[in-house]
Amino acid sequence: MINLIQPIGQPLNNTTCKVNIRGIADTNDKSPGAHTVTNNGVTVTSPQFLGFNSMQFAAASTDNLSIASHADFNFGLNPFTIAGRFYFTAATSSRILIGKGQDANNRYYLGWSGANVLNWQSVVSGASQSVVTSSFTPTLNTAYYIAIVREHTGTNGAYLFVNGTKLGTGTDNNNITNTGAVTVGTGMGGGGTLTSYFDGSAQAIQIMKNRAVWTRDFTPPSHIY
Repeated sequence: MINLIQPIGQPLNNTTCKVNIRGIADTNDKSPGAHTVTNNGVTVTSPQFLGFNSMQFAAASTDNLSIASHADFNFGLNPFTIAGRFYFTAATSSRILIGKGQDANNRYYLGWSGANVLNWQSVVSGASQSVVTSSFTPTLNTAYYIAIVREHTGTNGAYLFVNGTKLGTGTDNNNITNTGAVTVGTGMGGGGTLTSYFDGSAQAIQIMKNRAVWTRDFTPPSHIY
């Protein structure tokens, strides 16, 4: 099987890879689990990253992708990595890049706020909230490789990366499980509904379970495997 992203060490598209949406020809999941992806308005077109097309989330729309809830996406207390390449065409208000939400009290997402803050948030049973943040001001019409990695549930065991540089460190000690769908281009907000729809393009969306792929600065993928 062709790997979309291959970091230092073992290839990504193995049994730890639970989602692998390349987004260069279609929006299908190419991971070993081959989960069904529901496409809600997303097209595959230019702009191109690394010589390939990407998925377009139209401005001022509710375009998104979703995958039904599955045990593959509930991390428990284990390590995980969520990553993708994102190209912002608007950055005036909050955008959720990837999320999974059952309701306002049980959800997680990787997103960007209009206050120029990249953030990871996981919420379990409403009471336990873990947040990792970092200052990040995206330049419009520029591609960024963005990742959240939880290495462990101890102090400062979760990391935010942009283009391979660790920008933020924090603690996520939540036992992450919920019955919501995985979404790309939006996520569950505090009001219990999908919100903060992404404007721009994306490619190379991956979710890895039981693996912290990067724990220090790295060189982001320069081509597609």
